[in-house]
Amino acid sequence: MAIPSIQPSAQWLATWQANKVNTQPPLDIQKIFSSEKIGEKKLHLMELGTLNFPTGKILVCDPLCELNADNEYLAPYLQSIPAGRHSLQVLVAEYSFDERYAFCRLKCSEQQAVR
Repeated sequence: MAIPSIQPSAQWLATWQANKVNTQPPLDIQKIFSSEKIGEKKLHLMELGTLNFPTGKILVCDPLCELNADNEYLAPYLQSIPAGRHSLQVLVAEYSFDERYAFCRLKCSEQQAVR
């Protein structure tokens, strides 16, 4: 079954474009991924492998709940990425009692991320 095309209205797109600047992360993600610490927590970079995006369209969901042929609302994100294979990376923060995933990124190129 093909993924349905759920397109936002022109008004919604205009509102999103006008407010897009407010959706930018307050932190410099590039700087964080090149840091050894955040605050007092030691960070470790974990490479999770590569993901293939043959069309460049991104679909994010809980696969146990969402990926079924009957889900008419499942649609890719509005924005797309370059088609191809991209590295998935996680920054793990070290705690005295545990480790926690602090940041995750899909690295689409070696160039510095731009806002």
